[in-house]
Amino acid sequence: MQIGNIDAITYCLGLDPPFLEINEELLRLLSEALALADAEDQALVNHPTQVHSNTASLTHLRHVCIRMLTAAMVRPEFSDAKNTPTRARIISVFFKSLYHKSVEVVDAANDGLKQVLLQQQKLPRDLLHTGLRPILINLSDYKRLTVASLDGLARLLQLLTNYFKVEVGRKLLDHMQQWANPQLLQAAAERSIEDMHEIKILVAILEVFHLLPPSASVLLDDLVSSVVNLEVHLCRRESSPFRKPLFKFLNRYPTESVVYFAERIESAHYARIFCHAIGSPECGPLRGALVTQTPLLVSLLSDFCTSVNDASAMSVDQADTVDTPSAAPQSELAGNETLYKRLYVAMSVAAVVHGCLAHTPRWLDEHNSLLNALLDAWAAAIRVGSQPNRSSYLARPLLIEHVIRSLLLATQAVANPPAMLFKLLEVTGRSSGAVDTSFVFRYVWDDLIVRWPISKRREVLAAFLPRLTEGSASDESNAIVLQHLINPMVATVFTLPGIAIAPGIDAVSESDVANSSEQRGAELLRAPVLSLIHQRGWQPHLTGGSQPMAAPKASVRLELVQLSSVLIRHAAPAVADLRKDIIKFGWMFIRNEDIMIKNASYVLVAQFIAAFDTPLKIILQAYSSLLKAHQVESRFLVRQALDILLPVLPVRLGQQASEPPAAGAAALPAWVLLAKRILVDNSASLAHTTHVYQLIAGHPAIFFPFRMHFASNLVGVLQKMCLTHSATSETRTLALDIMDLFLAWHEMLEGHGGVDANHNLVAASAEGDANRSSDEGVGERSTSGSSLAAPDLLLPESRRETIVGLLLRMLCLVFDFALKTNLGPRALDLLQRYLDSTKWQPMHLRLTFFERSIQQIEAQGMNQQLVLHILTVLSTVTSQMQPVWFEEYFGVLAAIIRKCIVVDNGQVQKIVASMLRQLYEQAAENERLGSSPAAGDLRSHVETLVNKNLQDGTNTFGTLLILHSIGEYTGEQFYSYIPLLMKHVQKYTKEHNAHTSALNAHAVSAAATTSLPPAGSTPSMAALNSEGAAQKPATTNNSSTNLLSVVTVTGQTPLAVDKIVKGETPLDILLMLLLLLRQHISRLGDQRRSFLTYIIQLIERSSDPALLHIVLAIVREWVLDPQDVFPTIKEKAMLMSSMMSFVHGSASANDNVSRASVRASANGNTSTGSSSNFGLNTLATRSQADSQGHEVDTGDPFALLERKYLSLVLEVYNDPRFTRSEMTMRLEQAFLSGMQSEDSEMRSRFLNTFDANMPPSLP
Repeated sequence: MQIGNIDAITYCLGLDPPFLEINEELLRLLSEALALADAEDQALVNHPTQVHSNTASLTHLRHVCIRMLTAAMVRPEFSDAKNTPTRARIISVFFKSLYHKSVEVVDAANDGLKQVLLQQQKLPRDLLHTGLRPILINLSDYKRLTVASLDGLARLLQLLTNYFKVEVGRKLLDHMQQWANPQLLQAAAERSIEDMHEIKILVAILEVFHLLPPSASVLLDDLVSSVVNLEVHLCRRESSPFRKPLFKFLNRYPTESVVYFAERIESAHYARIFCHAIGSPECGPLRGALVTQTPLLVSLLSDFCTSVNDASAMSVDQADTVDTPSAAPQSELAGNETLYKRLYVAMSVAAVVHGCLAHTPRWLDEHNSLLNALLDAWAAAIRVGSQPNRSSYLARPLLIEHVIRSLLLATQAVANPPAMLFKLLEVTGRSSGAVDTSFVFRYVWDDLIVRWPISKRREVLAAFLPRLTEGSASDESNAIVLQHLINPMVATVFTLPGIAIAPGIDAVSESDVANSSEQRGAELLRAPVLSLIHQRGWQPHLTGGSQPMAAPKASVRLELVQLSSVLIRHAAPAVADLRKDIIKFGWMFIRNEDIMIKNASYVLVAQFIAAFDTPLKIILQAYSSLLKAHQVESRFLVRQALDILLPVLPVRLGQQASEPPAAGAAALPAWVLLAKRILVDNSASLAHTTHVYQLIAGHPAIFFPFRMHFASNLVGVLQKMCLTHSATSETRTLALDIMDLFLAWHEMLEGHGGVDANHNLVAASAEGDANRSSDEGVGERSTSGSSLAAPDLLLPESRRETIVGLLLRMLCLVFDFALKTNLGPRALDLLQRYLDSTKWQPMHLRLTFFERSIQQIEAQGMNQQLVLHILTVLSTVTSQMQPVWFEEYFGVLAAIIRKCIVVDNGQVQKIVASMLRQLYEQAAENERLGSSPAAGDLRSHVETLVNKNLQDGTNTFGTLLILHSIGEYTGEQFYSYIPLLMKHVQKYTKEHNAHTSALNAHAVSAAATTSLPPAGSTPSMAALNSEGAAQKPATTNNSSTNLLSVVTVTGQTPLAVDKIVKGETPLDILLMLLLLLRQHISRLGDQRRSFLTYIIQLIERSSDPALLHIVLAIVREWVLDPQDVFPTIKEKAMLMSSMMSFVHGSASANDNVSRASVRASANGNTSTGSSSNFGLNTLATRSQADSQGHEVDTGDPFALLERKYLSLVLEVYNDPRFTRSEMTMRLEQAFLSGMQSEDSEMRSRFLNTFDANMPPSLP
């Protein structure tokens, strides 16, 4: 109430025109408010103990009183002489309130003093003395300083700056020295300092200095030195809490600060503080002063350049002086010391400029002297060598990087003018070996090359091309600009469709992309630009192309050649009128000694030949020279030129032969004969022919008509490419390409019906080659007759055996090739294609090197990765082997399996099991092989290993895989495994059911802690949904998910191990046990009842849908197969009746929590329209049908399980074999449940069966 009244009076006092008069009543009210504001908190409560509980109210009351007093002081009529005592008391209260602990009270008092000082410029001396006394007392002793008192001093300095002297600052500096205890600071360096009391005091002291009188600039040196000392002791280099208040002081005196730091910039810590200040957003005045001091920075950079020039001159003089060798090292050392000091200064200046340009990017554009100084400093830094042993070894790369980043900012600020952009690229390109410059090239590509309109590209071309002949830029600079800007800029005009013609004009629409390349090229290559390219790029180089030239000049020519290639390739019609000068330009450079220029010129010539009609002599000479070019460093250019040239050779040259054919031989085209001659003449050197083989392998369709002329050469060189010590990844890749080439040619032959149109030409040419083998060093196998099929000529058995043998040796003996590169899988695929028995006649293979490989691996400790690789290759071979080969190599294969069968790796065990099945199958079919000692030893070894593993419980997964593979061939021996297998069934069944029980208990406890529904109520759907979401990941694993994905799509459950088992989890092992014993149910004898009991336990207790689907499929197979004697009809009925638990809501249903959670999750997903892990909306998938015509429900796996069970019941009742049997009697409840099914289609099927078996009328 009191606070509200005071607020009302304050509002009325602030109205204009005045609402309240200054009378006795108001003065009495002000006196009371003054007393309240001046009183202590204890005086305003009834009892001292009430102070703490009423602190907030008392603070608010004091605050509103001070605001009312401030409103009264503003009134002009309150300035009468009679009110002078009251005004003095109010001012005194204002001063006193500045030291209050409440921030809002301090702010109100500060506002009051501001209003007083606006009315009267000078306060009475006694009031000042009284008001400042607490502050002055605190300043007398550093231990009495607090953050609050220093904040109060700062406020007073803001209000009464002219009443303080600079000595206050000197006193504060003394206190800083006392607070900055070196031992304390060093200890604080090891932890966070922002919350330390001493650090807060020091920061508060620094916050005062920028409020001192203008003459406080004399404290600049002492203040900065103190901050530097603090940071050194705190081990702070880049930042500290002291810098922000220091920057406020520097902004107060910007010009003096810039000069001060410039004089001390050679000191590392001073330079870092200066750079930090210039780059800080709040230091605008300091940056403004820095811009005005540009000549000072230019002078510092010039000193460094002068030092570099002097050091270079001194080095030259000392190299020429031989009379005083002892004096030279000392003078050189002294010069180097000075040089590296000035290098550091130049680096710091460049960092300062970079920091300033981030906020004032047009600085360099407005001060060309600074730009030139930076470029001179960069050039000098390039000449200075690195000194890793010096403390300033990072100065050189940092200077270069700061100059590059400064140029980038300046270039961006003025919209990338060509001259500035060229200079940026020159500096960047020449500095790429010293610093990382990728950010500049990324900017040039992403923001310029990709986005520039064609009009801007023309402008840049017009600005650059005159530089090529004017001499205003160095050759190295021109080469860099060509490489990183001009050539990509021109190329993207043709390759990027979304380029505008001019700014503000949209690019062509997508429907015009096919025609837009020519349009954009014509727009770019208008007459002025094309004329410049011709006059500045091509014409000046039409003479002297064969003369030796310096590297920079060569680099310019290389880039010009590449630019010409781009123009020919994409804009041939636009440059057609200049084609004579272009071919002269390219042809002169093919005689250049620089191999890169030479081969790049061949690319240009190849592009020219592809685009324009060219004399045959030029074509043949270029093609022949390219075939002979074998240098590794430029092979990629040779390959590129040949790839361009080869497709047009049949068009340009036709069937013209370079020489008359021999008698009886067909004439070969000149370009084919040249390629063959290169292979023959250089057959001993793979390096001279690699590019030719790559050419043939890369163009199978072009060389297809002439395949027989190259087949022997191609096969003969494979071993040299693959297995010699000089073989590399490149040669092995080429070898695989050649092997793939033969298959491609074979497929082309099959596409022509086995004989192509040129077959007669090919056969005749091959025969002619055989006759000339003594002259050319090449010969083809003579054919037995003209009726031999073309595929046999290309890939006879001997040639195919050679290729397969090389593949096997590479895969089995060269482990680095097979495992450490991506060529291994490709080689394995080629091996499989060459062994495909559906396409080829069987061939005889030697498998001894498999045994040798396993021996090498065994000596190295049976590396699992190597074993898996060898077995993968071996299984690929054995899958295509003929029975006779198994008899020959049975011992080798058995020895390999005996060594690999103990490797504890699931993938290895799968391959071992597959190969064991092959061996057992061959031994069973071949009586002589089956009775051989090798087969007996293998059986004995496997039987011993299986017994041992089953007894010890080791490698259960691999053992079960073996039994699945060879179980049908073990005969009576399998009976000895049954007790051991049953123990494992019992173990894994018990573990699975225990896991399900634990999940159910956890789900129940979670539901109970989440919400307790009223007695007699059922859990809500939301609860089941959340419960299912928590349980579903725990109740399903990868095997369940994989199997359910198959079941929900096909409606069928596969009973093959390779389709079900994808891992080695306990669930996978349990599934393998069930599937294995299902196959041998008739052999179980007395153990059969136990086995069926375990299955019933799984039916009633398991919540894993995948397992239950498999169990249902097993029971279905037993029930519907009329040939099975076991299980008996009674046992089948028992199994069928136990599966009544699958029917949801039935009397015998055992819907445990896990099943309910999955059902609830599926139902929740159906209602919300979202998909689950098992399928989509249940109702939406009701129309899907399995192979038996039954609908498939993919929304809920247990709903699908119920439907499949009811379908099985229906099949039993429709099967005459079960009429009036124990089976139908035990399934009456299931039949009634089907008649009550919620699924209308299923219910209708049961009712129809029921109706069909009822008599037409009741008796």
